[in-house]
Amino acid sequence: MVIEQYNFSRWLVRSSILQFFNGNAYVLITGCFLGVAQVAYLKMAQNIVGIINPIYVFLDNHAQLYLAKTRFKSGVEACDKAYMKIVIFCMSSLMLLLSIIYIFRSNIIIYIYGEQPAIIYTYLDLMLVLTAFTGLNFLQRLIIKVREKTEIIYKSYVYSSIISLITVYPLITLYGGIAAVQAMIIAQAVMLLMLRTSKMYNQK
Repeated sequence: MVIEQYNFSRWLVRSSILQFFNGNAYVLITGCFLGVAQVAYLKMAQNIVGIINPIYVFLDNHAQLYLAKTRFKSGVEACDKAYMKIVIFCMSSLMLLLSIIYIFRSNIIIYIYGEQPAIIYTYLDLMLVLTAFTGLNFLQRLIIKVREKTEIIYKSYVYSSIISLITVYPLITLYGGIAAVQAMIIAQAVMLLMLRTSKMYNQK
């Protein structure tokens, strides 16, 4: 039992380290090359989309435990059906929230931060795209953890980190500060592709 727990958790610990690095690396790179103003716009956009975090809290605290119990008591097929219901509910809620933010983004930005340069809207639009990818990845990692295939998660972080960190500087030279968000979108897209196409993932 201890060995099983170790094998399950060691990949998650490594993934958490990479996740922390990824989440802060782009901000640091942006600050180094473009200055604190661009970092401020990035953080503004992140703060606005942060209202979706309760969805992730629900997934972490309730959905994962529910799916694990379902898999243990009723089998893989019942677990997969329950998972699809969670995916539909969570992605529908997420897309609704992101759509509301997009429609009212001008009002939201002015209400919270006052008048801002037009670039902040580009940051926010890209952050909405990033959040959609993040939601899909979160749900994908959820079922992978339930299936106890956590090595896949670590490998997806490794590949996505390498590719996105390679592309972030060329993107900065072309697009400025928004390149940080573009690199994060690339990272999430690569991760999602890795998670979906892994042979280990398809072994239920």
